[in-house]
Order: sequence, then C-alpha cells, then structure tokens
Amino acid sequence: MHLSSLTILSLENCLKLESLPESIGGSENLRVVILSNCPKIETVPYIPGSVEELYLDRTAIEELLPLVHLSTLLKLSLKNCLRLKSLPESIGKFKSLQCLYLSGCSKIDRLPDGLKNLKAVEEIEVEGIGITDIPSLTLTCLNNLKKLSFLRCGHQKSPVSLLSQLPACHKLKHLNLEDCYIEVLPENLGELHSLTFLYLGGNNFETLPESIKELSKLYELGLSDCRKLKSLPQLPDKSLRMEAKGCTSLETVSGLPTQCLSMGTHNEEISFINCFNLELNLTDTLTNIERNADLWFSSGGYSLPKASICYPGSEIPDWFPFTSQTGYIELPTDWLNDDLICFAFCAVASFRDYEEAEALQVRCFLVVNEEIVSASCLFNEEGHEVIESEEAIESGDHLFLGYDYEIMALELLTASLDSKGYMEFFVEHGSNNCRKKSEVKNCGVRLLYAKDKTATTVERDLRFPNVINACLSSLYMGSKILAHHQHRKRRDWPDPE
Repeated sequence: MHLSSLTILSLENCLKLESLPESIGGSENLRVVILSNCPKIETVPYIPGSVEELYLDRTAIEELLPLVHLSTLLKLSLKNCLRLKSLPESIGKFKSLQCLYLSGCSKIDRLPDGLKNLKAVEEIEVEGIGITDIPSLTLTCLNNLKKLSFLRCGHQKSPVSLLSQLPACHKLKHLNLEDCYIEVLPENLGELHSLTFLYLGGNNFETLPESIKELSKLYELGLSDCRKLKSLPQLPDKSLRMEAKGCTSLETVSGLPTQCLSMGTHNEEISFINCFNLELNLTDTLTNIERNADLWFSSGGYSLPKASICYPGSEIPDWFPFTSQTGYIELPTDWLNDDLICFAFCAVASFRDYEEAEALQVRCFLVVNEEIVSASCLFNEEGHEVIESEEAIESGDHLFLGYDYEIMALELLTASLDSKGYMEFFVEHGSNNCRKKSEVKNCGVRLLYAKDKTATTVERDLRFPNVINACLSSLYMGSKILAHHQHRKRRDWPDPE
C-alpha cells in the first residue's frame, strides 16, 4: 500500500480497530491522524514524525511514551481517555505543541513539571478531572498561553496553586474556572490585561476582587449558579455580556458597566435570571439608552446594535410612556417622523408558567398599517430552571428590557408619516416541532428620536443612510422570517381603548 501522498487519516468510530498497519510509517506527508472513539486501541500506535495534529479521544490508552519523536506536533487531543493515569515528563519535548486537551481524563490527578517546557502552547483544556494542584513553575513559564479551561476540576477541593499563578499569564484571553470549588479569587486577578472571556460560575466565593474593573478587554463574564455571591464590585467599562443566572444570594451590584446598553455592539446581554434578592437600579442605564441612541445616530453608525437585560421584577419602569397589560401597544399618531431612530421596549413574563426544558423566547412584532414589517427577540433561552424558593413563591416574574435596531425595517423609509403603528409582545415556547405562543403580563415601549431637529426637511433616504446600509445586509433573511406572518389580518388586533 503506497501512502506517501496521504495527508489526513481519519479512522474515527472504528470500534474494532486495535492498531495501525506498519505501512503507515511511510506516510511522510501525513499531517493529521484521527483515532477518536476507537475503544480497542490500548497502546499508542506508531505515528509518523510529520504529524501535526493527533486525536486519541475516547481510546483505551494508558500512557503516551511512544510519541516523543513527534517534534512538529501542534495539537494533541486526549479527551475522555478514561484509562490514562498520567502524562509523562517527556511531554515537555513537544516543543511545537500549541493545543493540549485532557478533558474527561478522570484518572489524571496531577500535571507533570514538564509542562513548563511547552513554550509554544496556547490552549490547555483539563476539564472534569481531579487536579487539585499543579507544579509551581508550570503556568508561570507558559508565556504564550491564551486559553485555559479547568471546568469541573478539583473534585471538592480548589486548585489553590493554579489561582496563585494566573496573573503570570499575560496573554491569557479565555479562562474557564467553573465548578472548581473556589471560595476566594486572587486579588490580583485584574493583572490579566488580555482577558476577554472569564467564566467563574458554580463556585463558592461571596464577591469578586475589586481589581476585576482593570480587565479593560473583558467582553464576557459568566457567574451563573454562584449561590453564595452577595455583591458585585464595579465591573470593566466595556464588559458587554454577563450571565449571572441563579445567583440566589446576590443583593447588590455596585454599578453596571458604563457601556451597558450603549449602542456599541450587535449583541449586549446581561442576565440576572432567578436572582430574587437583587435590588437593581436602572435609572442611569435607561437615561444612557436615549443619550447613546442620539450619539449613534449623529455619528452615522453602520452597525445595528442589539442589547437586553433580564432581572426579577414585575413593574414597567416609568421611563416607558406607553404600556399595556394586553401585549398590544398602539403607537401615538405622530410616532413616525424623520427623527425616529429606534424603539426601546420591555416586557414582563414568568418562567414559572413554562416547562423547564422548553426553549423560550420573549418577542415583539412591529405592525404598520396592519402588516407586520419586522420582529425582535428580547430574550432567548434554550432551557431554564425554575427555582423553588421563598423569594420566588409569589410569581417568579422577570422583566426583559432592551432594544434591537433591526426592527427598523426598510418599509419605514417609504411609509406615510400618518401610518398607524402597533407593537405586539408575546412569549414563544416549546420544542422546534411544536412552538406555542403565550401572552406577556405587561409591556412597555419608548420611542427614541434624534435631538437634532434641523434636518427634518431632508429626504428620508438621505437622512437615514446608516439604517439603509445596515438593513440591506439582513433584508433577505428578515423577509423570509416574516413572510409566514404576513397573512395575519387586522381582526387579530384588539380595538384600542
């Protein structure tokens, strides 16, 4: 068998495969070998020295000694190798290794000191194993490390040594320490200046270190199910996504990021689902929505910002002048004019009204002259937990608040200024094969207008170049989504009082 030109060998899911043929040694151009889910492979077969990516996931191997000749290896994946007990010190000889995956190797309880020699490594995943300590020099020597995941590590003991070494990883962008039994985070956490994604959910600390505000590049922060967390300090200004679901002891937030709901990105999202002890003051945030909308408009922004925040509550803020308990809001007669930028909206619904395993969306339609011209999703959850607690007994209501510039359909540019407008809010839930529609308990709308009134005589297609350019990019998909709604007739709408 001539395999000299072979570059990729994939034998994944070969359940009876026990070894590779000797002829594989002549494959001088082989770059990728995939032996994942070959449960009868108990020893590492000979792999040509040219291989750059090796996948041994879910095999029965117990040691890695035959691999030290792979001097050009870039990626080594050993996920769910349940019989693998340890890594050899010779792992440090993989000078080119960039990615090491050990998740699910439940018998490994310690990482070798040889890891410190992996100068090129950028990603390490050791999820779901019993490591409670690592050599003191390991992380401090990995100067190129960009992603580190210790999800579900520790087995009821916090990896203390790991935490103390984290600030040495100056290039670290992605850090996952979920479910690691962490009670106290290092005060110098803020020294991870490159950190972009930080996941700390399921731990036992009561607060975050004040230095977290120094993480200037932090984009996403995960804190879900930190049930002892009582307060949040000032967060980084540009942190745009935060999930703190199920933080049942959380009472105070020193301040949401100043960029919260800032029109600065396509998808800002903050979730305080089931945080029933939280007292949240959104006065400044709501004021910023209107101010930032005007700044976005005057700068000619070409993006279509989208943002939402969800938290326990049942009262629509007074900032929303148009409210309804029917799910339908009729817009004022002069709602459509050349200064209209967008809408801010909110709705109240309870997770307790729906099955936990159900996907759930809080949505709204914009209706102009009896036709649905666009739609928005205030909240999207693939499955939710209904917490039974004294705090949640009354209703479990949550308020969903935000804006979505994609709701500014192109039809608004040509619609008559005296067009009638309505908004419909509803909850869509159930499986993909059986989607159901339910009413919200309350809803509100605020129209956002440009403060500069000097250009109202300019043609609308010139006054809204940002809306036109941004909408055109998603027009095709939007028209497909809305097409099946267009058959709805005026009789579906209640008579306004």
